[in-house]
Amino acid sequence: MRRGALVLLCMVACATAKTGVGGDANGTGSGTDGGNGSGADAKPTAPDANNCAKQPCSLAPQCGCGSGSACQLDGSNLATGGTTCLAAGSGGDDVTCSDDSKCKAGHGCVGGRCRAWCGGDGDCTSGPGALCIIQVVYGSPQMDVPGAKVCTTDCDPSSKTPAGCPSTFGCHVYQESGGAMRYVTDCDPAGTVGAGGSCATNGSRDCQAGMDCINVTRSGVTTAECHPSCICPGNNCAAGSCPSGTGSCQAFNPIVTIGTREYGTCL
Repeated sequence: MRRGALVLLCMVACATAKTGVGGDANGTGSGTDGGNGSGADAKPTAPDANNCAKQPCSLAPQCGCGSGSACQLDGSNLATGGTTCLAAGSGGDDVTCSDDSKCKAGHGCVGGRCRAWCGGDGDCTSGPGALCIIQVVYGSPQMDVPGAKVCTTDCDPSSKTPAGCPSTFGCHVYQESGGAMRYVTDCDPAGTVGAGGSCATNGSRDCQAGMDCINVTRSGVTTAECHPSCICPGNNCAAGSCPSGTGSCQAFNPIVTIGTREYGTCL
């Protein structure tokens, strides 16, 4: 059977997350619910006397809050991107959350897990798959929260237990919807669909960990299917390994490279 172009189905189109006091937060790396925590019970600590560019404190870089506290969005002032100091938790990208109280300083609860606040790509330090492209939004219709962005997470899409992601999440390859159209990685709750199964409903979030949702064209017919992701050693996908019974590692068209690593799919 002739195989046509292999392309990623699930992209980071409109990579946004909505947030509010006790509200939902649905971002690129999550299909779960959770507020941004600005209405959490954690009591604010006294802010430092500061010269932060944003008052009373800054999300990225963290500035203006005392020891043991973190700058987070103020849920009552989302329209202006207002901030406040709250007691800091200890969670990073691999921790799920329902409010900011679980997240360490520099991270906020967006999309059901702690994510790094960022003002630019240089603030996203987990690896080459991490970029500052997720805009936090609120309300209905959705509106941007000024100055509130979070990073994607650098992770291994071929792993069933990707480091840097919560234990029940998988890692997937995504692409910016505009601009430089760069590829990134990010964590999403793992689905249940196995290799070759349909993933048209929720894209890669339908797929089991270690798989991505791709468009596969065979004999002129295109279907959206879950297939294991693979790493192409030395950018040679033919040398990549795939789980038994899932085919061989093949390059995407166009080629998907993040940092110095090329990724392919098992088909």
